[in-house]
Amino acid sequence: MLIASAGAGLLWNRFGAAFTFYMGAAFAALAMVGLGLNERRQRRRDGESCV
Repeated sequence: MLIASAGAGLLWNRFGAAFTFYMGAAFAALAMVGLGLNERRQRRRDGESCV
């Protein structure tokens, strides 16, 4: 958590508030994609339909 806060502070100081929030949105979208892919992989492993 400390590393994430320090990284956000660095982004804020170098690029401004808007860029920091855009990066947060990008990381959230990346996490959603990763979770979706993980769920799909688990369903395939368990033999369920991936539709």
